[in-house]
Amino acid sequence: IQKSNRLLAYINADAALTKWLSFFGKFGLNSLSDVSERVLNQEVFYGNDYQYTESYFRKNNFEYNSVYADFGFSLHREFEKNRFIKLKLGYSQNSTNFFDEIEANYQSSQGDYAKSWSKREPQDKERTGYASLNFGNENLNIAYLLNRTNYSFGNLVFREKEDKTFYNHLLSVRYDAIRNNNLNVNNLGFQFDFGRLINYSIIPQPVFLNPPPGYQQPEWTTPFDNDNLQIALLSSFLKNRLEVNLSLYQKKYRSFYHLFQYQIWNGNWHVTLEDIGEVTKRGYEL
Repeated sequence: IQKSNRLLAYINADAALTKWLSFFGKFGLNSLSDVSERVLNQEVFYGNDYQYTESYFRKNNFEYNSVYADFGFSLHREFEKNRFIKLKLGYSQNSTNFFDEIEANYQSSQGDYAKSWSKREPQDKERTGYASLNFGNENLNIAYLLNRTNYSFGNLVFREKEDKTFYNHLLSVRYDAIRNNNLNVNNLGFQFDFGRLINYSIIPQPVFLNPPPGYQQPEWTTPFDNDNLQIALLSSFLKNRLEVNLSLYQKKYRSFYHLFQYQIWNGNWHVTLEDIGEVTKRGYEL
């Protein structure tokens, strides 16, 4: 048995104050409720005379609510020889609330019985102030984005309980050596992107078997601090009917966290979140 309800809402507004200055605002709402139940009864036979029954019940109650708002000012000026400059200043906020409850029971006619129950209600709020600058001409485009983000959490159990504030940087440079719709080679360009990004994620601990009443499953938050580098060749041919793009990328994590689970000498399971050090990913896309 499964029942789901979802509500999505989005509002976008843009007002021109002058020829080169405008105000923008966005608002979004995402609400999800999902309840599912599963019941299983079966008979297990051993030989002709011996049999026993098994019953299994699982219930999952999940709710997710997110509210997003973004507003600010945008400046756009154009000059001679197709030169331009764009400046954007804004503030955004995203608030998220989770509710996740799981109940599972197992019982057999042989007397075996197990019960598992967990409940999580994590909350997080992301506040970001940002500024972006974009300038260039018909062949060259340079863009830079800087934002300052503050993460705050509620109803969590993790190592560092203070709020997190950090900066993200993103630089992008694109140069088009050829831009012509009348040639067999319509576009030939190069793009360079570099970003120093930080984000946080919530990693829940495993569900304990037969937990005490009122037990709430703890979580940890982990920072993922990484440098992203990408170099791309962009091209199109035959009146833009054919596109061929090649990119080389590298992502380097200065700290990468992993959840380790292992069994100790007395049979109990030990769970720990550890920083495994620097991790580098490299690859290409065609």
